[in-house]
Amino acid sequence: MKAIKTPIAAEIISKILNRMITTGFVPTKLKEARTILIFKGGDSQDLSRWRPISISSVIRRVISRTLDCIIRHNISLNPYQRGFMMTPGTFININIVDGILHSAASKHQSAALVFLDISRAFDNIGHAHLCATLKHSNLPLSIQQLLINLLINNTTCIELAGKKTNPIKLQCGVMQGDPISPILFNLSINHILNELSDRTLSEKLGFHLTSETDPLSVLCFADDLVIIGKDVEAASQLVTLTISLLQEIGLNINTKKSQAIILHNGILQEGVIQTTIGDIKSISADEEIKYLGVSFKQALQFNQNDVLTKLKTNLDKLASTHLLQAQQKLTVLNQFICPTLIYPFQAIAIDLIPKSFLLKADKMIRSCVKEILQLPSDTPSSMIYCSNKHKGLSILRASWEAFLQQLNINTTLKSVNDQHVNIIRNYDSIQQKCLSELQLEQEVEHKTVRQLRTILRDKEFSTWCSYPHKGKGVELFKEVPAANNWILQKKGLSSSEWRDIIKMNAMVVPVRSIPGRSSGTTHCRHCSEYETLPHVLGKCPQGELLRIKRHNSIRSLLAAALRGKGLEVHEEVHCLADEGSSRRIDIIAINRSKMEAEIIDPTVRFEINSVQPLEVDAEKKQIYEPTCPYFIKKYNLKSINVTGLFFGSRGTITNFFVNWRHTRAIQKVSYVCK
Repeated sequence: MKAIKTPIAAEIISKILNRMITTGFVPTKLKEARTILIFKGGDSQDLSRWRPISISSVIRRVISRTLDCIIRHNISLNPYQRGFMMTPGTFININIVDGILHSAASKHQSAALVFLDISRAFDNIGHAHLCATLKHSNLPLSIQQLLINLLINNTTCIELAGKKTNPIKLQCGVMQGDPISPILFNLSINHILNELSDRTLSEKLGFHLTSETDPLSVLCFADDLVIIGKDVEAASQLVTLTISLLQEIGLNINTKKSQAIILHNGILQEGVIQTTIGDIKSISADEEIKYLGVSFKQALQFNQNDVLTKLKTNLDKLASTHLLQAQQKLTVLNQFICPTLIYPFQAIAIDLIPKSFLLKADKMIRSCVKEILQLPSDTPSSMIYCSNKHKGLSILRASWEAFLQQLNINTTLKSVNDQHVNIIRNYDSIQQKCLSELQLEQEVEHKTVRQLRTILRDKEFSTWCSYPHKGKGVELFKEVPAANNWILQKKGLSSSEWRDIIKMNAMVVPVRSIPGRSSGTTHCRHCSEYETLPHVLGKCPQGELLRIKRHNSIRSLLAAALRGKGLEVHEEVHCLADEGSSRRIDIIAINRSKMEAEIIDPTVRFEINSVQPLEVDAEKKQIYEPTCPYFIKKYNLKSINVTGLFFGSRGTITNFFVNWRHTRAIQKVSYVCK
């Protein structure tokens, strides 16, 4: 099937949507979906542990996304609904819950927080209620009708193991996976939040953080409801009202999965929240509640032993699997395992995270990386943390991220300007502590997390460069970041070659000169020289044929690029210097229109320091300039100059070469050092 160009596709979908808005008609095909089941963990035989995700056509999803924007532009929701909104609702709610618990404990107040579990909220919301809600909204009538028609008479088929059921008509609920479903759900329960947060009701039953702030009786994040009462009796009244309002729209509370935290005069106590459908138990002193990914007892908790145990389990699974290549494992580590570890750092107070825990987590992650890449224990940590663009691995560091994430959420919450969070959170103090822990100056306070992380990674690169042995020549790695893309792309390299080059960059290849790697001798196993990495890559007779092949490949690439600019190119040219010595020229590039030429001699050497490119150029000039008169006469030229081009044996490209290429307007030259 031929792909439709984006502008044409956009025009077609736009016409479809406009016609649907005008007529209110929704084509049957846009009402069809397929549903896959995502396992949430636990008992696989328990159907409640599987989340149904409905996948509709691309056109339906684009239209739903557009309608979502229209709805958000035309309606206003209760401010205590923070799920699927523009604000950082997760962390606002976590901070408020933590603030209530701290306030009650420090002021010896009573409070009751009830965390309600709504049974399959998205699947059970009544269509009749949704339609009535839309009809009473501020949305244009045409949009109302379209949304109603889009909501009803949908069908889906369950897809499992490559097989599909017959179409099933959806009698209630909104499709999880449809972009418009979250805002429709928020809209459907908005009246409940309005009633619960009503000033008269809240003043009577809600909890006051301070006398200056509005009373709190409810917090909501999509279908995660927290009912807040000034005591057990107040909480029971609020929960009973909530249950009644939910039942009216087809939703029910699971009292067995719901939990409560009860404080009496600031002290945690066991008890029950009585409701019309059963009692909700409070947690005991040795229990905890998980809310939006973090744990609460009498206050927000951080169990470092549990976190480290989970981290170790995940790292062990990752390192031992044979289903992924090394590079893929690092991707999983950085994009899944580390973020899971880092997520709570945004919500938990910095003082609750011991530095020893962060160091332990980092050590475990480094060990996993070394195991995946078969790196020795003395591999520089700086190489693991510095950026890919400097030939590092860009692994996330817990001892950075704990403070970077705090800075990030601190800045975000400050911009939201929520009255309750402003009371709870000391923005300036948190910021100063984080910058101090990261050893960053105050002037960086307005930079993003990504920018701050770059600064820290650059510092690590400087540290790597400072090592006398393992940092030799490393400063050259940063000159042309684009030349280091192989770390991410891995083009032209096998997995073992990719790992070997990383070892070479870090100077941890097991050559005999490295202490502890020899078997009684430091001599090369193929010749009598001292066995170092520069020797193996650049001098050992054993690798001479490979080095010649590498050199010739580079020469051929350069020659082809020069010919592409219309130059007359000669390779492997023999000549005599003025003093009578014989020379072999790698490349002579002649510009016939200007009667000018250039002798180009590429050389591959082990990276030592930043002046090497200039030294190589000077060396080649000294060698080949005596041949210039010979070639001026031979090719009838006005002038000729000599350029020596340095390439690192660890795959390094320098600014000297890039500038040379730009001066001659030569397109990029692909080069992979093997």
